[in-house]
Formats: sequence, C-alpha cells, structure tokens
Amino acid sequence: MYHYIDDRNEGPVLAIRFADRVTEEDFAALSDDMNERIAEYGSVRLYVEFDGIPRPELDALDDDLKLWRRFSDDIYRFAIVGQGRLLAWASDVADRLTDVEVEFFDHDDRDEAWDWISEGIAA
Repeated sequence: MYHYIDDRNEGPVLAIRFADRVTEEDFAALSDDMNERIAEYGSVRLYVEFDGIPRPELDALDDDLKLWRRFSDDIYRFAIVGQGRLLAWASDVADRLTDVEVEFFDHDDRDEAWDWISEGIAA
C-alpha cells in the first residue's frame, strides 16, 4: 500500500511512501497518478520512500515491469529512499538498464534526495 507524502507531492513530483506489501491495485493507482502528472507536466519525477524492503504480491510482479515499460520515456528522475543493500543494488540496476536517472538515498539523506528530484523545477 502506498500513501502520498503531502508536503512533497507537488508539481511534476509524485512523492509516495510504500509500506507493507505492494499490490496490483497499488500499481493501477500509481499508473493513473503518473498519467495525470505526465498529461499536465510532460513528464513525472518519482520520489519514493520505502519502509523496509518492498514485498510485491506475486500477482503484482508483472505489473511492476509493465509500469516501467509503459512510463520509462516519461519518467525524468526517480529517487528511491530507503535502507539496505538490496534497494541500493536494485536502484543501480534500474539506472544502468533504463534511460531513467535513478538514484538511491538512505533514509537519513531524505533532504538530499528531495533536492536532487526537484532540481530545476521553477519555484
């Protein structure tokens, strides 16, 4: 399940926090949210915080890949904020395998992640 991070969810930035399991419904709602941002701003910047290691439900795994394929040309930057080597590794793999700029930030570096994701956005 995900929730908006209200004080950071603005303009082309879609700021969310994932907790517990990631479901098919989460990916469907996220897809709708991304479509709205892209329609309004031409692209989307994702700022995603994870509380622990994300655990997608089995049925949701293919939705994750579909989301990447569908939106990879429309994601300007993707900041992943969390803890652990697995998230850091996955972020590095995504950065290398896609044209999307993907950066991993530790929870303690949330402000740095926010500065990076919002760089160049007119205030």
